Amino acid sequence: MLQLKMSSFETETIVKGCELGEGPHWDDRTQALYFSDVPGKFLHRYIPSTKTHDVSKTDTWISIIIPIEGMENKFLISNGLNLSIMSWDAHGSPTIIEKLATVEEDKPDNNFNDGKVDDTGRVWIGTMGPILSDGKIPQGKASLYSFGDKSQPGIRHHVLHIDPKSPGGGKLLSTVPIPADQVTSVAFGGPNLTDLYVTSSSKGLSEEKMAARPLSGSTFCIKGLGVKGLPANSFKWHS
Repeated sequence: MLQLKMSSFETETIVKGCELGEGPHWDDRTQALYFSDVPGKFLHRYIPSTKTHDVSKTDTWISIIIPIEGMENKFLISNGLNLSIMSWDAHGSPTIIEKLATVEEDKPDNNFNDGKVDDTGRVWIGTMGPILSDGKIPQGKASLYSFGDKSQPGIRHHVLHIDPKSPGGGKLLSTVPIPADQVTSVAFGGPNLTDLYVTSSSKGLSEEKMAARPLSGSTFCIKGLGVKGLPANSFKWHS
């Protein structure tokens, strides 16, 4: 069992000021972290070895950005309810060059949310309903999808219902405090995959809450956890 002492790890703030940081992906090949500020419409790349932070403005909400295997500066992105291929060298303007799939055209207020790629190169990604004025998201509006390249079966629609009380549901081993009110996602990265990158959100927070937690919306790097992640998979696509 992993036991963490408060003094055994350190938290570094690497990027500040996102409205809603999401979809962190560590690219092991380029040793870079990619993530998006969804409502802010910004894409971020952070290279820890040089402390380089590149950011580009987009004209659409993007919730995931995942490199495409064998395609330089090409990424799978989710924009609205579309899955698309985007070209971006982290300096110029991002350009969507091909739309691969569209879902839920009967639910125009929905958007794709977070997603990851499995060992076969397929992406698994969920949708979410609109965020209401009270900050809540309506239930029963979302679905989970998997999507792969043309050499595999086409887009599949899956809805999963999981009992969190079922055996094997997991046991809390440790907790790492984050100096932000709304943690959104995590990804292991770094040369040895021992650093934990954490995105967060400032969206909907009152002035009082932001004054109390001014780093909300930041992206953090947690070092010294004593655990190691696995390399993230790139998306596979053969047109």
